[in-house]
Amino acid sequence: VISDKNNGKFIPTDPEQTLRESFSEIVIKSEFITGVKAINVTDDGRSWLTDKQLDNLYDMFVKMPKEEDGGIVEANKAVQEVLTGEKIITVDRNELTGEESPRVRFIDFADISNFSGKNYKNRFLAMNQYRVESLGFKESSIFDVVLFVNGIPMVVIEGKYLSEYYLNRDMDPMDDGLRQMMRYMNRRNETEGVLEDEGSPDVFAYPLMAIVSSGDNIKYGTITSLPKDFSEWKEIYQPNLKNTLEGPGGNNPRPQEILVQGMLAPAVLLDLLRNYSVFDIDKKNKKARKLMAYYQQYRMINRLIDTVLDSNPHKEKGRTVWHTQGSGKSLSMAFIIRKFHS
Repeated sequence: VISDKNNGKFIPTDPEQTLRESFSEIVIKSEFITGVKAINVTDDGRSWLTDKQLDNLYDMFVKMPKEEDGGIVEANKAVQEVLTGEKIITVDRNELTGEESPRVRFIDFADISNFSGKNYKNRFLAMNQYRVESLGFKESSIFDVVLFVNGIPMVVIEGKYLSEYYLNRDMDPMDDGLRQMMRYMNRRNETEGVLEDEGSPDVFAYPLMAIVSSGDNIKYGTITSLPKDFSEWKEIYQPNLKNTLEGPGGNNPRPQEILVQGMLAPAVLLDLLRNYSVFDIDKKNKKARKLMAYYQQYRMINRLIDTVLDSNPHKEKGRTVWHTQGSGKSLSMAFIIRKFHS
């Protein structure tokens, strides 16, 4: 957490304060190398990637989004395919075992089943006031909170509070937070007709999702969501996460606490990345888009999986799922297949 004595308000002036060599470094190299090295081990637990291989993997990973012709959406898709293992990345040789062209993992999805809060395989980091300077853009961006997995930005969060600034202008801080997220993505041309480049859109080649919060209100979306598309997450599905809430909500958790535990617990975050996020083409505007599950789909699919895997031979396996028109039947089927496959 980056802060100082000035009422907690702080803009980093030295990239080392944010574990980086420069503010143009989006993926934190030190975290990336430490995390990737730790999860690529032999059967007896020895890390096998060499320092040179790790440096090359980092260079490949940060250059990959820039080589995509389809803009940020295609770059984000390429990154997600690498993270989930849909696209296989190899190095020349495992120097410990002699294996040629061994596969490299960038995230260990064993943490999907780890609800203990301890002994994670991956490195999870939350940082506030994450400053990014993008080449060709006049101003740097200061992201309120960014969540990282092995140094890779996974969630970008913008927070607003009901200050006198908003009260005097009769403005909704939540709406302004969504507007700010569009600015970061350099997408206000779609919502306000802003033509000049702004923000730090290259950051959004990596995240699974974006979140905007104000007071108790909080919504999530993807890199292609417009403000109207951001949604609430209204349930904590995993029983062992329901009893870990902290804060003023207590036994009556607020929307903010529900989304944080229901989506951002490391086990759930990795599950959403691996199984509940897809890309397709919008039938209306013919543009590529990124879609994530709603909380109802997440609940339904996990209940279905739990039912199928139940070892009780006397328990009924049949279930009925009610959908309304346009509620995401096709997406639910895609998510079910991904979940079963993993």
